[in-house]
Amino acid sequence: MDNNPNYYVDYFEQAFEGLVIRGKCYANNGSFKGSWISDHVIVNEEKGTITYTYETDMINSTH
Repeated sequence: MDNNPNYYVDYFEQAFEGLVIRGKCYANNGSFKGSWISDHVIVNEEKGTITYTYETDMINSTH
């Protein structure tokens, strides 16, 4: 692994029915590395936290 940073972008799609989080990852040169999606999101207003699991294509990504 090199010491070059990756960039992560998360998109929060909120509706009355729930919250979906989609994300993408890019290498420091701007090339696409993979994406993820979570449709099971837990928002804890009292603690101020968001917890979620996600499905990703990062492991099998050929980028």
